[in-house]
Amino acid sequence: VSFDDYNISLFKVTVKTFMDGIRVYCSGGSFMMVDNLIRYGSKINWTVMNNTGQTVTVDSIYLVDGENGNKTNTISLNTDLETGKSAGWTITIPLAGIHAPVTAVFSISCNGKTYTASAEYNP
Repeated sequence: VSFDDYNISLFKVTVKTFMDGIRVYCSGGSFMMVDNLIRYGSKINWTVMNNTGQTVTVDSIYLVDGENGNKTNTISLNTDLETGKSAGWTITIPLAGIHAPVTAVFSISCNGKTYTASAEYNP
């Protein structure tokens, strides 16, 4: 806020972080469910969009079971993703199945720093 005689000026400052440029979401799939258990062999598609202004590396993904919080399906991706681009992966559900809601957690690195981004799928 600044005062100049009787004029008042207000400034709005918006702080954005690097991860504001990353969008992660579930982009569909094919699956079988019993109650809230997504069955073995089902497939869930996940997409990462990069609008950070820099190339990032999508290092890995793992899924989190919505009922017990167990981490499963850790997969190394090591995919470079240029700014303005997106990439998708299809993850096959393991033998024990996984309970909805399912959270996908991506590890993403850029300039020597590692970040996490997540998305939830709740059918």
